[in-house]
Amino acid sequence: MKRMIGVLLAALALDAGTKWLASELLAGRTVALGWLVELRLTRNDGMALGLFAGMKCSRVLDEKWVRRLTSVLLVLSGVSLIAVNL
Repeated sequence: MKRMIGVLLAALALDAGTKWLASELLAGRTVALGWLVELRLTRNDGMALGLFAGMKCSRVLDEKWVRRLTSVLLVLSGVSLIAVNL
């Protein structure tokens, strides 16, 4: 369990670090790596949290509530996957 948490934290740190590095180094420009590869910064609001963006679900559900519900369900699904693999 401790090893899994360590791997999870390392993956989160690596993800956050590479996102920060890309936003610092690639903002507004393209970096060529040789003649075959170019690096460009693009943004994606994300499928899960941006799925209902701008969509009026109903008179009862507003966008903020749907985003919170989606976030909670994603966290619960992650926790259940970890619990199953213990």
